[in-house]
Amino acid sequence: MILVCLALLVWGVRSFVRYGKELKPTFEDEYWRDVPEAGAHPAVIGRLWTFDKESSTDFTATIMHLANAGAILINKGSYEQGGVIRKKQVDDYYLTRVPQVELSLNSTIDRKAMSFLFDTVAQGQPSLWLGTIKAYAESNPEEFNDAMSDWQGLVTSHVITAEYFESYSKSKRFRMLSVAIALILGCFIIACIFENFLVLVPGIITGVALIVVSRFMERRTQKGADVYARCKGLRKWLTEFSALDERPATDVKVWGEFMVYAYLFGVSDRVAEQLSQINPDIWDDAAFASTVYWYHTPYGYAAGPTGASTGDFFHDAFDNTF
Repeated sequence: MILVCLALLVWGVRSFVRYGKELKPTFEDEYWRDVPEAGAHPAVIGRLWTFDKESSTDFTATIMHLANAGAILINKGSYEQGGVIRKKQVDDYYLTRVPQVELSLNSTIDRKAMSFLFDTVAQGQPSLWLGTIKAYAESNPEEFNDAMSDWQGLVTSHVITAEYFESYSKSKRFRMLSVAIALILGCFIIACIFENFLVLVPGIITGVALIVVSRFMERRTQKGADVYARCKGLRKWLTEFSALDERPATDVKVWGEFMVYAYLFGVSDRVAEQLSQINPDIWDDAAFASTVYWYHTPYGYAAGPTGASTGDFFHDAFDNTF
């Protein structure tokens, strides 16, 4: 049994080195000052960043992307909620459809997100409150889940088309996991038959080791490794650009798109703080505010995100809806 386990450990290590070890990217610069891949949708890049894990973050990033493109307008307002006796004023954000810009959208991911928000949730209305999404999910949980699953499935198809991950990765992972489980069960059966439970020791140790290694059997392709390296370079630049001896772009459209990736990479608060230091006037631009301001500024603050950020309001609301 020890010899069998040693052989399986050698097989596991060899399989990882050959099929699971991440490929070395050809991009080795410290910083990247552009989108990770031209033409790639932010939601697809988000999947690459999280190793193809589905997340509501991808949908939130898509909303920010659509706002930056001008297909959605995001504004703050309030409405009354409650019965006749007890009413309360609710502060909320509302999203407005811009049909002229929507017609120019090329990505099916964008078009399906627009259809979900305005055709499904808003039932054909040109605008909807953020709270309407939660109310719809509570009233129609299956329809909501099915619609979001369809949208995530569309993103998955784009990820597959982009060829960011090795096609055989999942099968290699499943094979190693199956071998590990079969080994542990086999050792248990042998121990019971021969009444020698010492054989469980090498079997369990090897089985657990193979289960751990199987977790890392999926890997990115060479293309995926290169784009991921540029993602890390962009993230590093976004967190350090104010300290570098260079003049960053002042185009609000460029920064609107950068903020989408900053959000995906989890550094948008730091980027907003730096922007407030080197270019505070950017927060007065209506186009930039429609993309980013609602994300960073909570109710009760009238200007700028500095000292006022409470995190991702939209994402929290959407994640809680799930």
